[in-house]
Amino acid sequence: MKFLNYTQTDKYFLKIFRGKIRFFAFAVKKSYFCRKFCGESIMYIHERENWTDFSWDNEKILPALASVRHLQGKLLGQMYKYLIKSFFFNIIFLSCFMCATAQNKADDVIGYYLTVDPFTEAISQVQIYKTSNDTYEGLISWAKDAEYKQYEGQVFLKNLSFNAKENEWEHGIINYPGRSGTYKAYMKFDSDGRLRVRGYWGISLLGKTVYWTRVDN
Repeated sequence: MKFLNYTQTDKYFLKIFRGKIRFFAFAVKKSYFCRKFCGESIMYIHERENWTDFSWDNEKILPALASVRHLQGKLLGQMYKYLIKSFFFNIIFLSCFMCATAQNKADDVIGYYLTVDPFTEAISQVQIYKTSNDTYEGLISWAKDAEYKQYEGQVFLKNLSFNAKENEWEHGIINYPGRSGTYKAYMKFDSDGRLRVRGYWGISLLGKTVYWTRVDN
């Protein structure tokens, strides 16, 4: 391997460069900042003459050390306080993020639910199923009261489609058994696992919300 041959010009600029580095180190050591706050130039203890032979005055040094220790404790306290807050914030944020990003699948809504009629308070069981055109419908599979057993098997909920972005089933149509009129509907799972069903007229503000609880058939 052939080493580079320095010309006189190279050696000249190299000498200037080394000189600048030495000057920078000297300037840092003898800087105004050090003279202002330290009262003298920086000097390592081993650079002093007879540095192993030294003594101190407890009455002068102990108050200063106590003050430094006090400030150190305050600083550590603030650090611990910040770390604890940061820890709990991260836990809460992560929990909320996981809840917010818990994505349902379209067919998760399929199944049986126990519900209470918002008008008559009649208890019944509802079955939600998927149709051949990939929408979802609901029918009454069982009614507790004898007067409502005539509605068993009746489809009262139609045209629900899954909106993956909103994580809900929307554009549904409800015809409550034994009542006239048609209502729009959408539904979404709550954090407790219940299915929140909103039926409304025209706009979502004008309507009722009921909660269906999933049950086994």
